Amino acid sequence: MHDVALFLLAAASLVVSGAQDTAENVTVNGDDIIDGLLRQFRENRDIQSKIDPLVIRQRLNLDDGKGYVENVVVYGLPSLRRYGTVNVTLHGSHLATARGRLGAENIRMSGRYQYKVNRFFRLNGDLGATLSRILADITIEVDVEFKRATLKDFKIVDMGDLKVTKFTGASFAFNWLGKAILNKVLQSKNSYMSDHLEARAAEALNKLLQRRAISV
Repeated sequence: MHDVALFLLAAASLVVSGAQDTAENVTVNGDDIIDGLLRQFRENRDIQSKIDPLVIRQRLNLDDGKGYVENVVVYGLPSLRRYGTVNVTLHGSHLATARGRLGAENIRMSGRYQYKVNRFFRLNGDLGATLSRILADITIEVDVEFKRATLKDFKIVDMGDLKVTKFTGASFAFNWLGKAILNKVLQSKNSYMSDHLEARAAEALNKLLQRRAISV
């Protein structure tokens, strides 16, 4: 009886240990999936060219109706890297979902603006700025059997702090207005700024996923 109890205890320990190893392996694999994807992203100039620079030719109207920004160009997205641990959830034996966060720092922007200060005073010129960072949540679905993956979601959740580096068409005293205009663009529900960034980044990452086998 004592021997049976020892055997059951040993078996239970192996099961728990195996489950922990599996959980650790899944976590490591999740990090490796994202790190490998981003490494390929940085090494593939053809893919990079789709988002660096990222050009938004559409006029981005401000919510207050007083102006717009156009010909926006964004530089620096290929510096995306993983922030924190990637969580992997297994769905049966054939499907897994990897969720994590990506970030890029020191993003540069440029464009042209027009802004109506009041009915008599209208400004227009060139704008330049840097964003301290962009953070995005990413979800990848992996077919474990066929080792193929698809990007299911790429959502920008934070655009960091803004610093104006160029503002023409007005004196230096109006630099505050340049920052206000760009903040309006970034925060505007009608500017489609985030939508453009998300769509183009997702397209580039999906092209990479189509080219590589993914193991979980």
